Amino acid sequence: PHPGMAFGIRGGVLLALLCVSLPLGVSATPTFTTERTLEEIPPSSMPGGVGSPVEAARLPLYRAHALAALDALNDARGNGEEVYTLGDVLEARTQVVAGTMVHVEYQAMRGDVASVCRAKVWQKLDGTIEVTSNSCEEETR
Repeated sequence: PHPGMAFGIRGGVLLALLCVSLPLGVSATPTFTTERTLEEIPPSSMPGGVGSPVEAARLPLYRAHALAALDALNDARGNGEEVYTLGDVLEARTQVVAGTMVHVEYQAMRGDVASVCRAKVWQKLDGTIEVTSNSCEEETR
């Protein structure tokens, strides 16, 4: 007999014994899978999707983004208008777009008057920051 043939027969016998030793009722359908349907994937995990608001404890990490937006706001102000200062960062969300687009909501103060501002601040892959949109509404008291 050919040496490879003996191994093939022994291997076949071993495989047959393994199959026979499986308990009855075992199906080939996996009970666990890592595959997900589109309905199961949260929108924040889809590429390009905007994430959920970050936890309040992490909002200070987005202060630099709010300051960049505030600088752009002050650069666009008219002559004689008072300069805005930064109040609190109220909300931040992130979006992956060849870097990170941070959607930040912040409070801008002019003296005692507070405005709630919303900005999109793009932190590019090279580390530079660009404010792509910025708008404010004065709070009513």
